Amino acid sequence: MKPLKVLIVEDSEQDAALLLRELQKAGYSPVYRRVDTASDMSNALDTASWDIIISDHSMPSFSSLDALQILRDKGLDLPFIIVSGQIREDTAVGAMKIGANDYIMKGNLKRLGPVIERELEELANRRQRRKVEGELEAKEEELQLTKKMEALKDEFIGMVSHELKNPITVIMGSIYTAMSEGIAKEEVRQLLEDAASSTESLAGIIDNLLDLSRAQANRLVIKKEPVDIDQIAHYVADKLKGKSAIHRLVVDVPQGLAVKADRLRVERILYNLMENAIKYSPHGGDVVVFARQEDDHLVIGVKDSGMGISVKDQARLFARFERLETADGIGGIGLGLNVCRHLVEAHGGSIWVESEPGKGATFFFTLPL
Repeated sequence: MKPLKVLIVEDSEQDAALLLRELQKAGYSPVYRRVDTASDMSNALDTASWDIIISDHSMPSFSSLDALQILRDKGLDLPFIIVSGQIREDTAVGAMKIGANDYIMKGNLKRLGPVIERELEELANRRQRRKVEGELEAKEEELQLTKKMEALKDEFIGMVSHELKNPITVIMGSIYTAMSEGIAKEEVRQLLEDAASSTESLAGIIDNLLDLSRAQANRLVIKKEPVDIDQIAHYVADKLKGKSAIHRLVVDVPQGLAVKADRLRVERILYNLMENAIKYSPHGGDVVVFARQEDDHLVIGVKDSGMGISVKDQARLFARFERLETADGIGGIGLGLNVCRHLVEAHGGSIWVESEPGKGATFFFTLPL
Protein backbone atom coordinates (compact mmCIF):
# COMPACT_ATOMS: atom_id res chain seq x y z
CA MET A 1 0.00 0.00 0.00
CA LYS A 2 1.30 3.45 -0.93
CA PRO A 3 1.12 6.12 1.82
CA LEU A 4 -1.00 9.14 0.94
CA LYS A 5 -1.66 12.25 3.02
CA VAL A 6 -5.00 13.56 1.83
CA LEU A 7 -6.97 16.60 2.96
CA ILE A 8 -10.68 15.95 2.37
CA VAL A 9 -12.94 18.99 2.06
CA GLU A 10 -16.31 17.38 2.68
CA ASP A 11 -19.25 17.99 5.01
CA SER A 12 -20.49 14.38 4.88
CA GLU A 13 -18.64 11.76 6.93
CA GLN A 14 -20.33 9.06 4.87
CA ASP A 15 -19.08 10.49 1.58
CA ALA A 16 -15.60 10.90 3.08
CA ALA A 17 -15.67 7.22 4.05
CA LEU A 18 -16.55 6.30 0.45
CA LEU A 19 -13.56 8.30 -0.78
CA LEU A 20 -11.22 6.59 1.68
CA ARG A 21 -12.51 3.15 0.68
CA GLU A 22 -11.92 3.97 -2.99
CA LEU A 23 -8.39 5.14 -2.21
CA GLN A 24 -7.67 1.85 -0.45
CA LYS A 25 -9.01 -0.08 -3.47
CA ALA A 26 -6.57 1.93 -5.62
CA GLY A 27 -3.65 0.74 -3.46
CA TYR A 28 -3.24 3.73 -1.14
CA SER A 29 -2.94 3.80 2.64
CA PRO A 30 -4.45 7.21 3.37
CA VAL A 31 -3.73 9.46 6.33
CA TYR A 32 -6.45 12.07 6.21
CA ARG A 33 -8.20 14.99 7.79
CA ARG A 34 -11.73 16.08 6.96
CA VAL A 35 -12.64 19.80 6.98
CA ASP A 36 -15.75 21.65 5.91
CA THR A 37 -15.08 25.30 6.80
CA ALA A 38 -12.61 27.92 5.63
CA SER A 39 -10.97 28.26 9.05
CA ASP A 40 -10.52 24.49 9.44
CA MET A 41 -8.99 24.18 5.98
CA SER A 42 -6.64 27.09 6.57
CA ASN A 43 -5.54 25.55 9.86
CA ALA A 44 -5.00 22.15 8.24
CA LEU A 45 -2.76 23.66 5.55
CA ASP A 46 -0.77 25.61 8.15
CA THR A 47 -0.21 22.75 10.57
CA ALA A 48 0.48 19.76 8.32
CA SER A 49 1.79 18.83 4.89
CA TRP A 50 -0.45 17.10 2.35
CA ASP A 51 0.00 15.18 -0.86
CA ILE A 52 -3.39 16.00 -2.36
CA ILE A 53 -6.71 17.74 -1.71
CA ILE A 54 -10.06 16.17 -2.57
CA SER A 55 -12.98 18.55 -2.30
CA ASP A 56 -16.73 18.37 -2.58
CA HIS A 57 -18.08 21.16 -4.73
CA SER A 58 -21.07 22.38 -2.75
CA MET A 59 -21.42 22.41 1.04
CA PRO A 60 -23.75 24.41 3.29
CA SER A 61 -21.17 27.08 4.22
CA PHE A 62 -18.24 26.27 1.95
CA SER A 63 -17.45 25.33 -1.66
CA SER A 64 -14.66 23.97 -3.79
CA LEU A 65 -14.11 27.46 -5.22
CA ASP A 66 -13.62 28.85 -1.69
CA ALA A 67 -11.17 26.03 -0.95
CA LEU A 68 -9.26 26.74 -4.16
CA GLN A 69 -8.95 30.41 -3.20
CA ILE A 70 -7.49 29.50 0.19
CA LEU A 71 -4.97 27.19 -1.50
CA ARG A 72 -3.98 29.93 -3.96
CA ASP A 73 -3.67 32.55 -1.20
CA LYS A 74 -1.21 30.33 0.65
CA GLY A 75 0.84 29.81 -2.50
CA LEU A 76 0.83 26.02 -2.21
CA ASP A 77 1.26 23.71 -5.18
CA LEU A 78 -0.98 20.72 -4.36
CA PRO A 79 -3.19 18.66 -6.68
CA PHE A 80 -6.80 19.73 -6.15
CA ILE A 81 -9.51 17.31 -7.29
CA ILE A 82 -13.20 18.11 -7.13
CA VAL A 83 -15.47 15.15 -6.37
CA SER A 84 -19.13 16.07 -6.56
CA GLY A 85 -22.52 14.49 -6.92
CA GLN A 86 -23.82 17.49 -8.82
CA ILE A 87 -21.71 20.02 -10.67
CA ARG A 88 -22.38 21.63 -14.01
CA GLU A 89 -19.74 21.08 -16.63
CA ASP A 90 -19.20 24.79 -17.20
CA THR A 91 -18.71 25.25 -13.44
CA ALA A 92 -16.20 22.41 -13.36
CA VAL A 93 -14.32 23.87 -16.33
CA GLY A 94 -14.29 27.27 -14.60
CA ALA A 95 -12.87 25.67 -11.46
CA MET A 96 -10.12 24.04 -13.47
CA LYS A 97 -9.24 27.39 -15.01
CA ILE A 98 -8.55 28.83 -11.57
CA GLY A 99 -6.51 25.90 -10.29
CA ALA A 100 -8.45 22.65 -9.96
CA ASN A 101 -6.65 19.74 -11.59
CA ASP A 102 -9.64 17.54 -12.36
CA TYR A 103 -13.22 16.80 -11.38
CA ILE A 104 -14.92 13.45 -10.78
CA MET A 105 -18.58 12.65 -10.34
CA LYS A 106 -19.36 10.73 -7.15
CA GLY A 107 -21.07 8.09 -9.26
CA ASN A 108 -17.79 7.37 -11.07
CA LEU A 109 -15.22 7.07 -8.25
CA LYS A 110 -13.26 4.40 -10.13
CA ARG A 111 -11.50 7.31 -11.85
CA LEU A 112 -10.18 8.57 -8.53
CA GLY A 113 -7.17 6.23 -8.24
CA PRO A 114 -5.80 6.83 -11.78
CA VAL A 115 -6.39 10.60 -11.50
CA ILE A 116 -4.51 10.77 -8.19
CA GLU A 117 -1.63 8.70 -9.60
CA ARG A 118 -1.41 11.03 -12.62
CA GLU A 119 -1.54 14.21 -10.52
CA LEU A 120 1.07 12.99 -8.04
CA GLU A 121 3.39 12.13 -10.92
CA GLU A 122 2.89 15.57 -12.48
CA LEU A 123 3.47 17.21 -9.10
CA ALA A 124 6.74 15.29 -8.71
CA ASN A 125 7.76 16.42 -12.20
CA ARG A 126 6.93 20.05 -11.42
CA ARG A 127 8.94 19.95 -8.21
CA GLN A 128 11.88 18.33 -9.95
CA ARG A 129 11.69 20.94 -12.70
CA ARG A 130 11.63 23.77 -10.14
CA LYS A 131 14.59 22.19 -8.34
CA VAL A 132 16.59 22.01 -11.57
CA GLU A 133 15.61 25.56 -12.49
CA GLY A 134 16.62 26.73 -9.01
CA GLU A 135 19.98 24.98 -9.33
CA LEU A 136 20.51 26.51 -12.76
CA GLU A 137 19.59 29.94 -11.42
CA ALA A 138 21.99 29.50 -8.49
CA LYS A 139 24.77 28.43 -10.88
CA GLU A 140 24.03 31.43 -13.10
CA GLU A 141 24.22 33.75 -10.07
CA GLU A 142 27.46 32.07 -9.03
CA LEU A 143 28.83 32.51 -12.55
CA GLN A 144 27.85 36.17 -12.61
CA LEU A 145 29.44 36.68 -9.19
CA THR A 146 32.62 34.96 -10.40
CA LYS A 147 32.70 37.21 -13.47
CA LYS A 148 32.13 40.25 -11.28
CA MET A 149 34.94 39.21 -8.93
CA GLU A 150 37.25 38.58 -11.87
CA ALA A 151 36.45 42.02 -13.26
CA LEU A 152 36.96 43.55 -9.82
CA LYS A 153 40.26 41.73 -9.45
CA ASP A 154 41.44 42.95 -12.85
CA GLU A 155 40.35 46.49 -12.01
CA PHE A 156 42.08 46.27 -8.64
CA ILE A 157 45.31 44.99 -10.17
CA GLY A 158 45.18 47.79 -12.70
CA MET A 159 44.59 50.44 -10.05
CA VAL A 160 47.28 49.10 -7.72
CA SER A 161 49.77 48.80 -10.57
CA HIS A 162 49.08 52.39 -11.57
CA GLU A 163 49.31 53.72 -8.01
CA LEU A 164 52.53 51.78 -7.31
CA LYS A 165 54.07 52.88 -10.58
CA ASN A 166 53.70 56.59 -9.85
CA PRO A 167 55.88 56.77 -6.71
CA ILE A 168 58.32 54.20 -8.11
CA THR A 169 58.77 56.36 -11.22
CA VAL A 170 59.44 59.43 -9.07
CA ILE A 171 61.87 57.53 -6.83
CA MET A 172 63.83 56.11 -9.76
CA GLY A 173 63.84 59.38 -11.67
CA SER A 174 64.95 61.39 -8.64
CA ILE A 175 67.75 59.00 -7.72
CA TYR A 176 69.09 58.64 -11.26
CA THR A 177 68.98 62.39 -11.76
CA ALA A 178 70.71 63.00 -8.41
CA MET A 179 73.46 60.61 -9.49
CA SER A 180 74.12 62.61 -12.66
CA GLU A 181 77.17 64.83 -12.89
CA GLY A 182 76.90 68.55 -12.54
CA ILE A 183 73.82 68.60 -10.25
CA ALA A 184 73.91 71.31 -7.59
CA LYS A 185 73.64 70.29 -3.93
CA GLU A 186 70.35 72.14 -3.51
CA GLU A 187 68.87 70.31 -6.48
CA VAL A 188 70.18 66.96 -5.23
CA ARG A 189 68.57 67.61 -1.84
CA GLN A 190 65.23 68.44 -3.50
CA LEU A 191 65.43 65.28 -5.61
CA LEU A 192 66.09 63.16 -2.53
CA GLU A 193 63.21 64.82 -0.70
CA ASP A 194 60.96 63.98 -3.66
CA ALA A 195 62.18 60.38 -3.54
CA ALA A 196 61.60 60.19 0.22
CA SER A 197 58.07 61.59 -0.15
CA SER A 198 57.25 59.05 -2.86
CA THR A 199 58.72 56.30 -0.69
CA GLU A 200 56.29 57.33 2.06
CA SER A 201 53.42 57.10 -0.43
CA LEU A 202 54.58 53.68 -1.59
CA ALA A 203 54.89 52.44 1.99
CA GLY A 204 51.40 53.76 2.75
CA ILE A 205 49.85 51.85 -0.15
CA ILE A 206 51.59 48.64 0.88
CA ASP A 207 50.64 49.07 4.55
CA ASN A 208 46.99 49.52 3.57
CA LEU A 209 47.08 46.42 1.38
CA LEU A 210 48.68 44.36 4.16
CA ASP A 211 46.18 45.50 6.80
CA LEU A 212 43.25 44.85 4.46
CA SER A 213 44.59 41.37 3.71
CA ARG A 214 44.98 40.62 7.43
CA ALA A 215 41.47 41.89 8.19
CA GLN A 216 39.90 39.75 5.47
CA ALA A 217 41.76 36.67 6.73
CA ASN A 218 40.81 37.43 10.38
CA ARG A 219 44.50 37.76 11.19
CA LEU A 220 44.46 41.42 12.22
CA VAL A 221 46.14 41.53 15.64
CA ILE A 222 45.74 44.69 17.72
CA LYS A 223 48.60 45.26 20.22
CA LYS A 224 47.36 47.82 22.71
CA GLU A 225 49.63 50.11 24.69
CA PRO A 226 49.20 53.60 26.20
CA VAL A 227 49.41 56.11 23.34
CA ASP A 228 49.24 59.89 23.37
CA ILE A 229 46.85 61.09 20.66
CA ASP A 230 48.43 64.56 20.59
CA GLN A 231 51.87 63.10 19.90
CA ILE A 232 50.59 60.76 17.18
CA ALA A 233 48.60 63.54 15.49
CA HIS A 234 51.66 65.84 15.40
CA TYR A 235 53.86 63.00 14.15
CA VAL A 236 51.49 62.21 11.27
CA ALA A 237 51.03 65.91 10.46
CA ASP A 238 54.82 66.40 10.24
CA LYS A 239 55.11 63.42 7.86
CA LEU A 240 52.39 64.84 5.62
CA LYS A 241 53.69 68.41 5.63
CA GLY A 242 56.56 67.22 3.48
CA LYS A 243 54.04 65.96 0.91
CA SER A 244 51.91 69.09 0.82
CA ALA A 245 53.29 72.53 1.54
CA ILE A 246 50.17 74.11 0.03
CA HIS A 247 47.85 73.05 2.85
CA ARG A 248 47.79 74.14 6.49
CA LEU A 249 47.71 71.15 8.86
CA VAL A 250 46.29 72.08 12.25
CA VAL A 251 46.45 69.77 15.28
CA ASP A 252 43.94 70.79 17.95
CA VAL A 253 44.31 67.94 20.42
CA PRO A 254 44.65 68.48 24.19
CA GLN A 255 48.02 67.39 25.57
CA GLY A 256 48.03 64.22 27.64
CA LEU A 257 44.91 62.80 25.98
CA ALA A 258 45.86 59.13 26.10
CA VAL A 259 44.20 55.83 25.30
CA LYS A 260 45.22 52.17 25.12
CA ALA A 261 45.49 51.33 21.44
CA ASP A 262 47.76 49.94 18.74
CA ARG A 263 50.11 52.85 18.05
CA LEU A 264 50.99 51.88 14.49
CA ARG A 265 47.31 51.29 13.56
CA VAL A 266 46.19 54.63 15.05
CA GLU A 267 48.96 56.28 13.00
CA ARG A 268 47.66 54.44 9.93
CA ILE A 269 44.07 55.63 10.58
CA LEU A 270 45.11 59.26 11.05
CA TYR A 271 47.50 59.11 8.09
CA ASN A 272 44.78 57.81 5.78
CA LEU A 273 42.21 60.34 6.98
CA MET A 274 44.59 63.31 6.85
CA GLU A 275 46.01 62.31 3.47
CA ASN A 276 42.45 62.01 2.18
CA ALA A 277 41.57 65.44 3.61
CA ILE A 278 44.58 66.96 1.85
CA LYS A 279 43.54 65.38 -1.46
CA TYR A 280 40.06 66.86 -1.30
CA SER A 281 40.93 70.28 0.12
CA PRO A 282 41.72 73.23 -2.17
CA HIS A 283 45.21 74.72 -2.34
CA GLY A 284 45.80 76.71 0.82
CA GLY A 285 42.91 75.00 2.62
CA ASP A 286 43.04 73.87 6.24
CA VAL A 287 43.06 70.28 7.46
CA VAL A 288 42.24 70.15 11.17
CA VAL A 289 42.72 67.22 13.54
CA PHE A 290 40.89 67.42 16.87
CA ALA A 291 39.95 65.09 19.71
CA ARG A 292 37.79 65.07 22.82
CA GLN A 293 36.77 62.67 25.52
CA GLU A 294 33.13 61.57 25.68
CA ASP A 295 32.03 59.19 28.44
CA ASP A 296 34.01 55.96 28.01
CA HIS A 297 35.67 56.73 24.67
CA LEU A 298 37.71 59.27 22.72
CA VAL A 299 36.27 60.96 19.66
CA ILE A 300 38.88 61.94 17.09
CA GLY A 301 38.04 63.96 14.00
CA VAL A 302 39.73 65.09 10.80
CA LYS A 303 38.10 68.03 9.03
CA ASP A 304 38.87 69.16 5.50
CA SER A 305 37.94 72.30 3.60
CA GLY A 306 36.81 70.62 0.41
CA MET A 307 33.55 70.56 -1.52
CA GLY A 308 31.82 68.19 0.87
CA ILE A 309 30.19 64.83 0.24
CA SER A 310 26.61 64.11 -0.74
CA VAL A 311 24.48 61.78 1.37
CA LYS A 312 24.45 59.26 -1.50
CA ASP A 313 28.26 59.17 -1.64
CA GLN A 314 28.59 58.99 2.15
CA ALA A 315 26.77 55.65 2.14
CA ARG A 316 29.48 53.97 0.03
CA LEU A 317 32.63 55.71 1.25
CA PHE A 318 33.90 52.96 3.54
CA ALA A 319 33.54 50.13 1.01
CA ARG A 320 36.53 48.70 -0.82
CA PHE A 321 37.72 50.41 -4.00
CA GLU A 322 35.18 53.23 -3.65
CA ARG A 323 36.47 56.63 -4.74
CA LEU A 324 34.62 59.88 -5.16
CA GLU A 325 34.47 61.21 -8.69
CA THR A 326 36.14 64.60 -8.87
CA ALA A 327 36.60 67.07 -11.67
CA ASP A 328 40.39 67.15 -11.17
CA GLY A 329 40.77 63.36 -11.30
CA ILE A 330 42.13 62.79 -7.80
CA GLY A 331 43.88 59.41 -7.72
CA GLY A 332 43.88 56.54 -5.26
CA ILE A 333 42.79 52.91 -5.14
CA GLY A 334 39.90 53.43 -2.74
CA LEU A 335 41.42 51.44 0.13
CA GLY A 336 42.23 54.08 2.73
CA LEU A 337 38.79 54.54 4.27
CA ASN A 338 37.99 50.83 4.09
CA VAL A 339 41.21 50.06 5.96
CA CYS A 340 40.33 52.76 8.52
CA ARG A 341 36.98 51.08 9.13
CA HIS A 342 38.61 47.68 9.72
CA LEU A 343 41.25 49.12 12.07
CA VAL A 344 38.78 51.22 14.07
CA GLU A 345 36.33 48.32 14.45
CA ALA A 346 39.20 46.02 15.47
CA HIS A 347 39.75 48.45 18.39
CA GLY A 348 36.06 48.25 19.28
CA GLY A 349 35.30 51.72 17.96
CA SER A 350 33.21 53.15 15.14
CA ILE A 351 33.84 55.50 12.22
CA TRP A 352 31.56 57.84 10.27
CA VAL A 353 31.48 61.03 8.24
CA GLU A 354 29.47 64.22 8.59
CA SER A 355 29.29 66.54 5.60
CA GLU A 356 27.22 68.85 3.48
CA PRO A 357 28.00 69.66 -0.15
CA GLY A 358 30.04 72.85 -0.32
CA LYS A 359 30.91 72.81 3.40
CA GLY A 360 33.73 70.32 3.65
CA ALA A 361 33.67 66.96 5.42
CA THR A 362 34.63 65.74 8.89
CA PHE A 363 35.58 62.12 9.48
CA PHE A 364 35.11 60.93 13.06
CA PHE A 365 36.27 57.77 14.76
CA THR A 366 36.13 56.56 18.34
CA LEU A 367 38.55 54.59 20.50
CA PRO A 368 37.29 53.01 23.75
CA LEU A 369 39.02 54.15 26.91
